[in-house]
Amino acid sequence: MSHLPFYCFEYKFSFNLKIHNGKNLPAMDKSGTSDPFCRFTLRNKTFKTKTIKKTLNPEWDEEFRFTELDRRELVPIEISCYDWDRFSTNDLIGTVTLDLPKYLNSVATNKETEINHTGDYPIVIKKKKKGEIEEKILESTLKISFSFKFKPLKTEPLFQVGEDFEIGNNNRRLAIALRYSQESLSQNGLSLALSALTFKKTDGKFLFPLYYANQVLGGFWYVPPSKSKYTYDHNALIEINTSLCRSIFDLTVFVVSLRPDMEDELEPLDSNNYSKFCDITGGCELNIIDLDNNTIISTTNLDLGGSLCIIGALEFGKDFSGFHFKPKIFPEEMGIMPPKHFGDVVGKIKQYAKQYVTNPPKFDSNEKMILFKKPQLVDFKTINSVEPTWIESFTVGLGWDTISGRSVDLDASVLLFDSKYNKEIVYYGRLQSKDRSVRHMGDNRSGRGDGDDEKIVINLKNVDKKIQKIVVVITSFTGQRFSQLSNTFIRLLSPSGNCFLRYDLDDLGDYTALVVAAFHRFENVWAFEAIGKLTSGKSPSSLVKIAKTLCEKTKL
Repeated sequence: MSHLPFYCFEYKFSFNLKIHNGKNLPAMDKSGTSDPFCRFTLRNKTFKTKTIKKTLNPEWDEEFRFTELDRRELVPIEISCYDWDRFSTNDLIGTVTLDLPKYLNSVATNKETEINHTGDYPIVIKKKKKGEIEEKILESTLKISFSFKFKPLKTEPLFQVGEDFEIGNNNRRLAIALRYSQESLSQNGLSLALSALTFKKTDGKFLFPLYYANQVLGGFWYVPPSKSKYTYDHNALIEINTSLCRSIFDLTVFVVSLRPDMEDELEPLDSNNYSKFCDITGGCELNIIDLDNNTIISTTNLDLGGSLCIIGALEFGKDFSGFHFKPKIFPEEMGIMPPKHFGDVVGKIKQYAKQYVTNPPKFDSNEKMILFKKPQLVDFKTINSVEPTWIESFTVGLGWDTISGRSVDLDASVLLFDSKYNKEIVYYGRLQSKDRSVRHMGDNRSGRGDGDDEKIVINLKNVDKKIQKIVVVITSFTGQRFSQLSNTFIRLLSPSGNCFLRYDLDDLGDYTALVVAAFHRFENVWAFEAIGKLTSGKSPSSLVKIAKTLCEKTKL
């Protein structure tokens, strides 16, 4: 995957830097004083203040002005303070680093803007010891002020609420991106998440989600901030390869939601720590970017007031290929707790997508989906609040894609244990449990095709009372490595086909077996545990020992 370029060529900046004074500098000369001056480098040129002799509290009050800068030139600046020596090399007193890109993150507008900042910065001494840099912070400080003035070179074409933005049928690399001031949200430990949900336009069937726990999907690529060198340009971005998307997903709905400011976490938002979109200083800017020409081809400001917002839909069709900008906001009326991600309002997202579907199916607008990535236990009460009838009958869908395009013969199987861990195995060679509560729907030997590659139907209500654990495993019969797989997941579907729980796995590595998940009985109440334990093995029987060990560790 190619790295994306910086996108803010549409701006030019003026930058002013003023070095006021120094306080309590260390004495570098035998006289008990120093002859201090400061210098720094910008645009490959070195700039310095005058030298103030015989003082520990110099007053420079010198200003440096720069014009016509672009964002790539505003890098962290290291200001070094030296003691001047007439007959030998100048002695370094210490340095102060100004992280300029950090301050640019507070700008999310295409209007003329100014930022001013003044502070007393502690001087730091850096020394290399055993190959590592050690830092010592002095009590000495430099008083520095700086300012940015942002001026757009041109006004980007705006698209308004209710408008369509046509992208045509040419094969292009585009991106949907958000830019906003993260400081106001970071104070509450939050950030914005940009997600995409794909549908089939012919029947409205929900296919796959693309979000920060499932980052590559067909022609889409979710770009997480931690893996991006341009995060201060855009806080969230999804790359779109239109040629791939057109052939796989003809309808995609984009959603913005609040999330904890932690990588790959799907934790509930704390109601006492809850910010809304409207708390974002400077608003939120939505951009459509032409990656092939490094330009923003359209932009708009999102006036948001809730905690989750459907931005619009990307449609590919014979008559129209483009983006429908029709935002829908979900505020506090969703309940006391705001929706934490699109899984909480998946039914309403389906309802939104319905307007673009030829033959929309019937569905419950209150449908929800439990989403998580890390191993964890979900109790009966939580699942029951999302899908009340799940215990009577549901389908375990397991899916994976092959990176190489070659067939990979994986087998999904179920291990059933009683209290003494006597086992029963349901697999492609024995498709039903003795009590008929677990049914394997057949073997897929290629991993190709949309949706679930293998399905297992479970009726927990009919499970023999002796059975205490039901474990779902995947094995590679031919010994092919999981490193050839992508988009690996397990999901639970209601009899009507609604996905009410989904667990995405990635970075599976060079393994041949996976203990995916388990169902635990506790006093006639069932709980679901996402496990995701990688191991080696070609048959389900080879995983009995490790499955037993994992189940014994689970605390209900």
